[in-house]
Amino acid sequence: MFYAVPRASSTEPQPLFQDTFDYPDDTRPPNWAPYSGNWLVLGGEYHQNADVAWARTFAGDLSWTDYSIEAKVRGVQDFPSPQKPPVMGVIVRAQGPLSFYWFWLDIDKIQIGRMYGRTQTILAAKTYRSLSQWQGTTYILKVEVEGSAISAYINGTLQLQATDTTFPTGRIGLGTYHFWAAFDNVVVKPIGTPQTGTLSVDTTPVQGEVFVNGLSWGTAPQTREVTVGTYTVSFGAVAEYSTPSPQTVQVTVGTTTSVIGEYVFIGFIEVTRYVISAMDDAAYAFVPSTGQSFYLTTGYKLNMIMRGDIPAVMKAGYRFLDITVPQDASIQSAKLRLNLQMSRYYPTDPDVPLPPGHVVQVYAENSGNARPFTTDKNDFVARSGTSAQVPWTLPAGTVVGEWMEVDITSVVQEIVSRSDWTSGNAVAIFTEYTTPNPAYYIVHSYEGGTTPYPSQITVTYT
Repeated sequence: MFYAVPRASSTEPQPLFQDTFDYPDDTRPPNWAPYSGNWLVLGGEYHQNADVAWARTFAGDLSWTDYSIEAKVRGVQDFPSPQKPPVMGVIVRAQGPLSFYWFWLDIDKIQIGRMYGRTQTILAAKTYRSLSQWQGTTYILKVEVEGSAISAYINGTLQLQATDTTFPTGRIGLGTYHFWAAFDNVVVKPIGTPQTGTLSVDTTPVQGEVFVNGLSWGTAPQTREVTVGTYTVSFGAVAEYSTPSPQTVQVTVGTTTSVIGEYVFIGFIEVTRYVISAMDDAAYAFVPSTGQSFYLTTGYKLNMIMRGDIPAVMKAGYRFLDITVPQDASIQSAKLRLNLQMSRYYPTDPDVPLPPGHVVQVYAENSGNARPFTTDKNDFVARSGTSAQVPWTLPAGTVVGEWMEVDITSVVQEIVSRSDWTSGNAVAIFTEYTTPNPAYYIVHSYEGGTTPYPSQITVTYT
């Protein structure tokens, strides 16, 4: 696992970088850039297992100056190349794949050296131990670079020192030479005065929450001093705005790096449609006890409840064209609105209001594009409904001519989430009721009266 940690007040320098390689086997760690060799995670270690010369991989920032790198190193297997002595170790102040300092464990010695182009220069070396002791044993290697001084340690003991001014800054790396080696627990820390810069994060046109390397900094704007390194800035969600994409930036010594996240207003889009023709609303009734039925596609009224003295199934339909809602849109609200033509007891005087307790089921035709109604009642009855259904308790004592509405958000969401839904398609909404009580409940149809009272649907989505 990789970490680049915001600076905190402490006597112990905060790491510039660390990686414990807690990734799945056979994957490449995201914060390393292999240059040659075969570098993969195996068992929580970073392995190089190709028989190649100068296999190396790099991480960190070119701006790093004075720092230490510490890593666990374990020799796994020598390759049969007698003219090519096996090597493994760490790299510091890398300016490129052929420009860096190294600290190597060689076949029978240790070395501090410099690679410049393809020229290798040994800066310090001494006899140490044989290859057989490298294999299978884990060593902790540490290199410090401060100014022109380079110091190398094994298991906490200083082994070599050298001086050189060729590379004043650079990245860290790991390397092998015709050797299979495993690396783990790489930690980079600043030496001396912490190397810091400033990271400033703001958002526009609204203030959103700011996250740096996954940690919340609070609501923008935020400005903090951090250790130099690479940071990923992400942003929290703000209602009715699209969230800015994460940004990865590099903070360098003594400078201010600014990040601005731009939210884009998306809001809620509202679509309202009406029944616009006589063939886009219809009503059907069936009396089970007698087998009688009727079906109307023209006329001034649509029965939602009728002839409660004789139990009957009542089904009314309302088809709305050109519903311009994208496929898979998030439906925030959907309302069906109907205009009351009659509401009373049956067969008493119209002035007696309808009592409470009448419930109709509201659903949609189970289709991504509802077909027009026809004069065939069997076609009307046979249309299957959505899984989503809304029980609508009809308001009691409603005034004639008053608009009534029911929330059908779940019904419309099911329709626009269908794979065959396309913006601009038609939706048919149905109300269905089996009358348990004597009553009339009738709404105006498209042709209702001298002034039409078309049924209405309003959909709000994001």
